[in-house]
Amino acid sequence: MSISGISVREDAVQKYEDKRYDKKPGGFSLMVEDEEIIIDKEYGGDFDKLVAELPDDEPRYVLFDVPVKNRANLDDVRTAFLFWMPMSSPVRLRMRYASSKFVITKQFRGIATQIQAEEKENLNMTYMVNKINRSQGINNP
Repeated sequence: MSISGISVREDAVQKYEDKRYDKKPGGFSLMVEDEEIIIDKEYGGDFDKLVAELPDDEPRYVLFDVPVKNRANLDDVRTAFLFWMPMSSPVRLRMRYASSKFVITKQFRGIATQIQAEEKENLNMTYMVNKINRSQGINNP
């Protein structure tokens, strides 16, 4: 449970654990509803679709498995935690999500990197791969 009193619903944790071991690109967005963090939408490997569907006026948490090359140059998948925080969302809502962010990183193990975004403009798969590579100490080509 976070400082704000918000907790992650168990089915969201179970969905993440199931997804974590399938090693396929894809993920889901999470939202705060009442006093719980719940799954908002699920996505296959289409990160551009996910970005396009993020609300312009509400924050979201996103857990997405990103396809990358590991240090041995082999195909791998790493989980990115995207904290979507558009500037047009109400301040009270922004504060609620910000105060509950810690519970995400605590409940969902195996997150390779955390990214906070406020605009959709440069949010794409290349950006995500580069952020994960930097967090893993891998130089981008």
